[in-house]
Amino acid sequence: MINFELICKSPLFKSVQPTILEKNFENLHYRTVKFEKDEYIAYQGDELDGIRFILSGSVRAEMGSGDKITKIEDLRAPRALAPSFLFGAENFYPVNVVANEPVKLLCLSKDEFIKLMQMNKTVLSNYLDAVSSRTQFLAKRIKLISLRTIRQKIATYLLDVAGENLISFDLPMTQTKLAEYFAVARPPLTRGFAELAKENIIKINARTVRILDKQALINIANE
Repeated sequence: MINFELICKSPLFKSVQPTILEKNFENLHYRTVKFEKDEYIAYQGDELDGIRFILSGSVRAEMGSGDKITKIEDLRAPRALAPSFLFGAENFYPVNVVANEPVKLLCLSKDEFIKLMQMNKTVLSNYLDAVSSRTQFLAKRIKLISLRTIRQKIATYLLDVAGENLISFDLPMTQTKLAEYFAVARPPLTRGFAELAKENIIKINARTVRILDKQALINIANE
């Protein structure tokens, strides 16, 4: 049994009525699969021949192997796995996908997902929005990871969160999550924030940041 109330909270199904989506699915072929904790759901380079939605539990996306594993992000129900890579010349999983806990997935083949988007234009619009947003997210992430110093990473990130108008704001994630996002260790990241605060470039209290010298942040980001 699929909880349509739940999956309609997924970005791909936002603004879709659960009763409408349930009727759509009556005309589709789909299956559900389960994975145990730490079981690999997909390996980097595996063909993405359909779309998978997390119905329960959570997974992590990671790259590398052995002692050189970098966690990219965690995904929790109800989310889709790598929807942006479903189409194109190289539709492969860009990362390993591993279950953080017992996970249940809803699986649709590519053809069935196309049929769903043809039946429901809201799903089509949501999918296009999701692909665009994901592309923008990855572009920002790649830029941050490619920066040489942690100071550059922090400055670039804070300027991006602040935008044109904000001076004071709450960080969207904890420093532990931010370290994972930057692909750095937590202690150097904490020191980086402390150094910027000591130099009176920012003021930080828990997750609240106040920019005291925006030009100094811009200069650091452009070093």
